[in-house]
Amino acid sequence: MKAFNKLGTEINNKSAYVVNFDTDELIDNSITAINKDLWVSKIFFSDHEGAFWRKCNSYEAPFV
Repeated sequence: MKAFNKLGTEINNKSAYVVNFDTDELIDNSITAINKDLWVSKIFFSDHEGAFWRKCNSYEAPFV
């Protein structure tokens, strides 16, 4: 494994890569893959309304 890593390091230091993408095709393929494979769990939420009352003297207002 050490020899393989050393070879990879030597190749990376001496190599340059150039890539060219068709942007429209890349976007279309990405959208297709996301729509096909993406799974999102169902979202659950609850909405509560209320007031917090603190222990107070009778003339003090509660937190609302």
